[in-house]
Amino acid sequence: MATIYDKPARVLMRNMADELLQSPDDTIRLADAVTWFKANYPAFTSSYIAALLYNVQTNAKARGYAADESWDILYAVAPRVWRRYDPTTDPPPASYKGSRSMIEEFEDDDEPGDDIEPQEADAMFAYEHHLRDYLARNMHLIEPGLTLHGVEVEAGGQRRIDLLGIGKDGGYVVVELKVSRAYDRVIGQAQRYMGWVEQNLAQGKPVRGVIIANEITDDLRLANRYASGIRLVKYSMAVELQDDAT
Repeated sequence: MATIYDKPARVLMRNMADELLQSPDDTIRLADAVTWFKANYPAFTSSYIAALLYNVQTNAKARGYAADESWDILYAVAPRVWRRYDPTTDPPPASYKGSRSMIEEFEDDDEPGDDIEPQEADAMFAYEHHLRDYLARNMHLIEPGLTLHGVEVEAGGQRRIDLLGIGKDGGYVVVELKVSRAYDRVIGQAQRYMGWVEQNLAQGKPVRGVIIANEITDDLRLANRYASGIRLVKYSMAVELQDDAT
């Protein structure tokens, strides 16, 4: 029996754009897209919707799967702000790619119960990038003497290492960030990145991994008991407010 979820993802995104972006000046944010999908296709998680947005964004630097022009729907005018793509005035779309999609990457990280409310979506999506950028400037917080080798390092198959560092011993340190919970499947993700670094960059130098998350689940701790060379780190952020004495 056919269901509302039988339509291709790009068709759903185009339906959303037709409804929310009716004039050339109209724009949407991630929270707007999440709200629309929650009203029309409630089974889709916020992380999956975010992946869809980047797949149909013609000027995305790290565009996921886009087989042809039917995926050319949105154009980003600011971080996480989109309008309708106009082929007559906008630059040509980013190259179409046909290997592993960003949607699959988000699905890999998704767990039941991990969905977020629409009003939180923009903040959470931005927060992950802010956390990554902050740690990139302060690698010593992850490990004393650790220096930055690269951010969003391409690791084959359109996969990217969040942060790649060099330790005091000269070895490579793969850093995988999870803005909220980290589950056991992250071990396999980190191990794949470590294997890629060992095969393509390390040249015999040691490779180890660090998984940083706001919450370390029991499943992840259990999986890590027999995972060699991966350290689990829990982060927390604090904001202190003080009255101005002047």
